[in-house]
Amino acid sequence: MLEHRWIADVGPDLDVHHQNGIRADNGAGNLAGIPHAQHARLHASVPIETLIALHEAGMTTVEIGLAVGLHHSGVSRR
Repeated sequence: MLEHRWIADVGPDLDVHHQNGIRADNGAGNLAGIPHAQHARLHASVPIETLIALHEAGMTTVEIGLAVGLHHSGVSRR
């Protein structure tokens, strides 16, 4: 188990967000357990509306990733 997950005391259904943006700061006051979709939105560098529009235009997740500069694993189908 990763240290920050243990400190935040979250189950597998939540992501751990470092509230100050410093991933090395695993202080309990800096960690928050939040749903994956919310966590992804907090860190999204591309507006979700853009990703949805590209998907609706028929692009695959790999093509979308290449078009917007993200690894395809960063393009979610959720």
